[in-house]
Amino acid sequence: MDAKTGKTVERHFTPGAGVIYQMVGDPQSRSSPLVKSYPRPPRPQPAKGQQVGGYQQGQVLGSLAPGTGAHGQEWRDGKLWFAVPPSREVYQIDPKTWIVQKKFPTAANRPHGIGWEGKYLWVTDSNLNAFFKHDPETGEMVEKIQLADSDPLPHGMTIRQGTMWYCDDIGLVCRLKIA
Repeated sequence: MDAKTGKTVERHFTPGAGVIYQMVGDPQSRSSPLVKSYPRPPRPQPAKGQQVGGYQQGQVLGSLAPGTGAHGQEWRDGKLWFAVPPSREVYQIDPKTWIVQKKFPTAANRPHGIGWEGKYLWVTDSNLNAFFKHDPETGEMVEKIQLADSDPLPHGMTIRQGTMWYCDDIGLVCRLKIA
């Protein structure tokens, strides 16, 4: 996106994108346990037939196509890293060619935020309510931080100056000192 005009410059398909699926042994889907204390405001519904964002609103003729792609995008040494829930993997791509340089599996089926701590890459998994520290060269998990069931759900995440910042799915922002 062009920062000055807001116009899309390029579009790319996300490697590993698709539909999140359940597998035997997967953890159950989670939402923030704090949603009762901080309820989401109702979303305004566009009037039928109204133009919204350049698209004509109207009757939905079928179900919306489910699917998702890149989450938790971070830059490192000129490469783009991101987690993709449907593939349950973290990818490193060359942003000039959009060719996958590396990939490794995540702990479970809902990776979201990622963040760098030195040479290591932390990855959240919302359904496990945990953070996993990976060696990005091998994908090996070298550390885990497990949150309590009563803690805010880890969703988006980044790391800055030894502090892990994360948000849950209802908008709360939290921090953990990790260094």
